[in-house]
Amino acid sequence: MVLFESIVVLGHTLNDQHKLSLDSQGRMDTAIALYHKNPCHLVLSAGDDRWHDNVNVAQKMKEYALEQGVAEKDIFLEPWAKDTVAEYIFLRKLFSNYSDQDLRITFVTHDWHFVRAKYLLKIVWPKVAEISRFVIVDSKNRKIIRTKEDDRKSIAKFNETFEGVDFSDLNSVFKCLFAKHGLYVGDDVLKQKVLDAKKYKFDMHKL
Repeated sequence: MVLFESIVVLGHTLNDQHKLSLDSQGRMDTAIALYHKNPCHLVLSAGDDRWHDNVNVAQKMKEYALEQGVAEKDIFLEPWAKDTVAEYIFLRKLFSNYSDQDLRITFVTHDWHFVRAKYLLKIVWPKVAEISRFVIVDSKNRKIIRTKEDDRKSIAKFNETFEGVDFSDLNSVFKCLFAKHGLYVGDDVLKQKVLDAKKYKFDMHKL
């Protein structure tokens, strides 16, 4: 069995200078250190920054990775998601050339994001959740961006939005995302890009 080993960086935002935010850079530095210890696929997941129009976070992450010595052939982008839920949904689509059982993914995110990120992964991509791991970036006692109450409300909203959806059926998940999720309702251009499987599925070299 061929295993496709990947590091997935769950994206954050940019700063006012259109550069990676402190959290985005922290996640990238952690992922790049892992990559240099054990070169593998580096998947950068983030769409356009919500607060800076027409600036794509994943592309900025790629530029940073190249500056830090990551080989371009090892970099793959998921450049559309505006939140963690869609990151997992779109990544499932992009990785769908491969069996979930053949994937070994290390997800990189912050301590303040971990609880929600882990919960959502178990629901949205359960087979991968069973065989993958998280590497947690320490926020170093900075002001926490999310509280436990924020996580509780976010998870409750997720459960409400996707109530009754069969997550084993990716088409049903897509339909629900673009029909009921406030960040994606009515975005037909984005929907078509992600659904265009032939053009956008990952085609990874074997490691």
